[in-house]
Amino acid sequence: MSMILSFLKSYDNKPVPSTIKLDGMDLSWELLSFHHLINAYLYSWLIFGTLLTCLERTTLGENMKGFDTYHSFHNPFFQSRSPTEFWTK
Repeated sequence: MSMILSFLKSYDNKPVPSTIKLDGMDLSWELLSFHHLINAYLYSWLIFGTLLTCLERTTLGENMKGFDTYHSFHNPFFQSRSPTEFWTK
């Protein structure tokens, strides 16, 4: 996770140059450009890594107390077959 943060910081949080301004509510076809989708994908990895790290720390603490826990995520990036399955599993 820190590698992704360092990578994004070195490129001003836009590893792929994009001309899209995200300061308003303008919805256009430019949001589906290749550059913007790559940036969004990298940010989704960052959010996934942050959530997974926080939840796994909590799980570790609960397991050390003797409680049984469930898995937080089932690797949605590689095991989902559709966007619906990605967001619901």
